[in-house]
Amino acid sequence: MASTGSCACWAAAAWGRYTSQSTFSWDDSELSQDATSLRRFRREALTAIELRHPNVVEVVDLDQAEDGTPYIAMEIVEGPDLRHALAGGAFSVDRALAIFRGVALGLGAAHAVGIIHRDVKPENILLGQRSGKPETPKLLDFGIAAMKEGATAISRTGGLMLTPEYAAPEQWKGVAPEELDGRVDVYALGGVLHEMLTGPSSFHSHNTEGWMYQHLMAEPEVPSRKRSELANWAGLDALVLMLLAKDREQRPKDVAEVLRLAEEVKVGRRDPCRTIVQVYEPTPLDEVPRPTFLQVPRVWGITSTLRAHAEAVQSLAFSPDGRILA
Repeated sequence: MASTGSCACWAAAAWGRYTSQSTFSWDDSELSQDATSLRRFRREALTAIELRHPNVVEVVDLDQAEDGTPYIAMEIVEGPDLRHALAGGAFSVDRALAIFRGVALGLGAAHAVGIIHRDVKPENILLGQRSGKPETPKLLDFGIAAMKEGATAISRTGGLMLTPEYAAPEQWKGVAPEELDGRVDVYALGGVLHEMLTGPSSFHSHNTEGWMYQHLMAEPEVPSRKRSELANWAGLDALVLMLLAKDREQRPKDVAEVLRLAEEVKVGRRDPCRTIVQVYEPTPLDEVPRPTFLQVPRVWGITSTLRAHAEAVQSLAFSPDGRILA
C-alpha cells in the first residue's frame, strides 16, 4: 500500500480477464461525503471503464467501501513513470516524439468520449515495458481526474485545483471544469514535450504566484536555445510553442491536429550530415577556372563539375544519361 495526501493505493493480484490491478481510494472524509464530487467521479469512472486504448491505463472497477470511501481499480503497468525516467536527463528526439505521440493518442481516445484529463504530467504517464517490445506510454488517472478537483493531493490556490508546472492559463483563470476542453490537455502535453526535449520544465518558479505569472504572462523558452541540436528538426520549436500558446484558440484545435503537426516534424527532420549544394550543368574541364570549381569523381565514364559552395560541397554521381543518382 502507498499513500499520498488524500489518496491511497493498493496493488493486488486478480483472476480472470485482468491479471493484476491497483486500487486507489480517497482518505479525505470531507471529499468522500461531497455528493457533487462523488457523482462526477462515478460518471467519469464509468465512462473510463469503457475506454479501451493501448495508451491508457485500463480502469477495471469503481465502487465505494463500507465506510463510503470511493475507490477505483486499474491495471498494473510494469515500468517507471515518466518523472523517474526524466531523472536521467533529456531524451533523444525520437524517443520524446514516440512518447508524445502515444500520450496524444490516449488523450484523443478519451476526448472522443467526452473525458478531459486536466492533469497531464510526467507522474501520470507510465512507460510500460515488456521484453522484446518497445516501451508503451500509458496515461494514468482517467476516471479520477474529476475527483482530483476536490482532493488535497493537488495544490490549492484561491480555490483552484491544479498542478502548477503544467496547468493551462484557463485553469489559472478559474474557468469552470465544464467549460474546459481538450486544449487544456494539449497545453499540458506541450509542457511535457518541452521537458522531455530539454530536461527542465518549460517554466520555473518557487511559489504559486510565480507559477501563475509564468503561465499567464511569460513566454516559454524556445527548446533549441536550451539544446542546440534540436534546431536540426524542422518545425519542432514551432510545435512546442504552439502547444504552449496562452490563448487556447492559438493551440491545435484537437489531438488529430497535434498528431499531424508532430508527424510533419518527424518527416521534416533535417539531417545535420547533409549539406545543400548548387548544381550546374556539366562544363568542359578545360573551360573551368580551377580555383573556383571542383571535379566530381568519374562514374560510368561521365565527369561533371560542381561550383564550390560557401558552406560545403557534396559529390554527386550521374548515370550515363546525365541523371543525378546521389
